[in-house]
Amino acid sequence: MDANLKHPQTPYTTRVVFVAGAGAVGSAVAEQYLKDGWKVCVVSKSGSNKIAGALNLKADLEDHHQTITAVDECVKQYGAITIAVCAAGSYPAHKGISTSREMLTRHVCNLELNFARAIAPLLRQKREGAMVFFTSSLTLMCIDSPGMTEFLAWTNGLSGMVDGLTTELRQAHVRVSAIILGFVAGSKFSRATRDGFGTKAVNPELANEAKWVPPTDVAKSVKFLTEPANLNGSIWELEVTPQIMLDKNGLFTDAKRVEEMLAKLDGPAFRDNKVALITGSGKGIGRGVALEMCRAGYHIAALTRTAADLDSLEIECKGINPRCEVMKIPVDVTNEKALEEAVRKTVEKFGTVTVVVSNAGTNRRRVAALADMKTWRDVMDVDLLAAMNLTRLSLPFLIRHAKLTKLPEKPIVAFVSTRYAHHRGARMPGISPYITAKAGTNAFAKIVLEEVRDFGVGVLGETG
Repeated sequence: MDANLKHPQTPYTTRVVFVAGAGAVGSAVAEQYLKDGWKVCVVSKSGSNKIAGALNLKADLEDHHQTITAVDECVKQYGAITIAVCAAGSYPAHKGISTSREMLTRHVCNLELNFARAIAPLLRQKREGAMVFFTSSLTLMCIDSPGMTEFLAWTNGLSGMVDGLTTELRQAHVRVSAIILGFVAGSKFSRATRDGFGTKAVNPELANEAKWVPPTDVAKSVKFLTEPANLNGSIWELEVTPQIMLDKNGLFTDAKRVEEMLAKLDGPAFRDNKVALITGSGKGIGRGVALEMCRAGYHIAALTRTAADLDSLEIECKGINPRCEVMKIPVDVTNEKALEEAVRKTVEKFGTVTVVVSNAGTNRRRVAALADMKTWRDVMDVDLLAAMNLTRLSLPFLIRHAKLTKLPEKPIVAFVSTRYAHHRGARMPGISPYITAKAGTNAFAKIVLEEVRDFGVGVLGETG
């Protein structure tokens, strides 16, 4: 078996990246794409931070005319833009809401809106590409921190803007993602945010910037989200906020116990393959993920209840990539033993697993007052408990892969969830069990992320 399939991904017609912002994050993103052979244009307000090998432009992205001019210059020099990353921004003054007419008439997310207005029509016309924005998870620390009104308006406004762009651009095969960041090493924004909150609002252990997220990690996350093999639509959260764990005795926060766990694995010898295990892969989102991962050179372990769906999926995968091996596993994901056996068979066949997608789900249209306990259990068993069980079963092999692999792809566990379950203020009556299960899935994904961050495994929460 070829350990590293060479079948190409869906190609971009051009390879041009437009990066707004030349700070720690913007520079790291630019350097990542330059290293990968892309043409890169970097735009900053001062124009002072020159990125070697890039087209460096000076523009105030708060000004719509200057933004359009910078985009036009990039297109003139390099051709059509394929990927656009908005890493520019400024930290708002730590004060109450301004009563000045200038601030009251200023749009929330003005910079990001200008960026979107300039870039979105180009990508829509090309019918390919990706846009990435950054927002901040530090709003979670704003509790009891007066003077953060404008900061909160920006972060929440950006989230809504990304939702709208996702809907507008999905049919044009353009992905729109928002990466939620915390403290990033070298970032002036991160330092200003920390100092603005004050020492009482920030974990004192985070005062040491050496514990913050490296900008290179953020750049790798951007690269992953913008790969053409990823499913169209918005990945709502790839949270890379460092958390200093209080419980140092937990299984995944204790490096020694993790090593002991890996040593006890009774699975087959490791083989360096690209393997995606996907539940609910017979139809809809799961099938789309399977096809795109196949196109990207992954072998597929396809889990679903209906064997006929697996047969047609295998035929379609072979048409996309004849070298893709499809392992068909008819399984009810609520059957704990059967799911354990499916993971074991996958690792036995391929020698590893690198991407695990918990996509299987069900819905019951019931309001809380009319949903009996069987309805609640049926939804919880599929949408939440099966995802938790699959994560438990696959994480040891994902951690082993991260430790032993020579391939550049980072192992990932992904959860297909719903935007309605995590947006404050979202109202969708009539599906209480479903929303509750998905909210639990979102919370579970965040906790798992913190537990496995230091072991080379990424966690994604995907809108469905």
